[in-house]
Amino acid sequence: MGDTLNDWKILKLGNILDVKHGKNQKEVEVLGGKYPILGTGGEIGRTNDYLYNKPSVLIGRKGTIDKPKYIDTPFWTVDTLFYTNIKAGYEPKWLYYRFCKIPWKKYNEATGVPSLSASTIKNIKIEIPTFDEQKKIASILSTWDKAIELKEKLIEQKKEQKKGLMQKLLTGEVRLPGFKGKWEKVYLKDVVIGKGKYGINAPSVEKSSELPTYLRITDISDEGYVHTNGLQSVNHPNSNDYFLEKNDIVFARTGASTGRTYLYDNSDGKLVYAGFLIKFSIDTNKAVPKYIKFCTQTEEYHNWVGVMSMRSGQPGINAEEYGQLPINLPPIKEQLEISNILSYLEREILLLESEREMITNQKNGLMQLLLTGKVRVKV
Repeated sequence: MGDTLNDWKILKLGNILDVKHGKNQKEVEVLGGKYPILGTGGEIGRTNDYLYNKPSVLIGRKGTIDKPKYIDTPFWTVDTLFYTNIKAGYEPKWLYYRFCKIPWKKYNEATGVPSLSASTIKNIKIEIPTFDEQKKIASILSTWDKAIELKEKLIEQKKEQKKGLMQKLLTGEVRLPGFKGKWEKVYLKDVVIGKGKYGINAPSVEKSSELPTYLRITDISDEGYVHTNGLQSVNHPNSNDYFLEKNDIVFARTGASTGRTYLYDNSDGKLVYAGFLIKFSIDTNKAVPKYIKFCTQTEEYHNWVGVMSMRSGQPGINAEEYGQLPINLPPIKEQLEISNILSYLEREILLLESEREMITNQKNGLMQLLLTGKVRVKV
């Protein structure tokens, strides 16, 4: 860092704050109230009393230890969280951002469930700028947080709009202008070519440009897109028999992800689908593939999956059962028009998510520069 930090102090956290943990959840009234009760996963209830009423940084004590949180309203915490009593002369919001750069997992003290102790936290050393510089850095980064929050609100609004439109358009509750054709109740097996086909049972290997990309359940998002991070390859002599093609849709058949779907998109490149996925090829003379995809994003579909997958042990749905998926099917032209409308909304959501990711990356870059003193702010 050179001499740019000659006016920054290096202190143990114990010199600038005290660390305490909340109480056992059983000791807290969670039925109602105006103050949030916080756990490692977020708010878990509300109470009429509060444990602490000053701005604080929360740190996971057990379980999720690497995601600090900032709170500036009165709150309770359960005993899986530490809350910090920050001394005068130190800006809590700056401290939160600085805590986000600490590799907390490095300080894990357990071989099972990750955990931290108060003494470990207090012994961590960090570089600390002047109080005025702390406030300026916190103000700058807060501006980026507000921009991210705004994008997230817009994304949620668009998702709610899409959800509402799907409910109306995919059930026939609202018909598009100019369409009067009869709707039919069919099953997935009625609009596909052949039967559902199970993916290849093969282990994944490190991603390689010389091997096919392997599509696993974990590579598919809840919204039906491929996660680009963490993709693996597959090295198997029969891989060529399991490439996805245009108009193919795959369904997750087991585990907590049962019901998750992905409609193949050429822009994702050549994909070999794994054994926990079932492929159906949509007959485009009978159904529009995107229309079928949108049908698997509705509340009705998720309710159907919940009922169909209820078995003893791990949940799951096999190919024959997926073939019994009920679908409300309008004429092809209306399916296409509905799909175009929903696809437009989907593209808007993807654009907003891309903008949010760009802003988040910019903020992370700023944090790296400002919190290390590589770039100094004027105060």
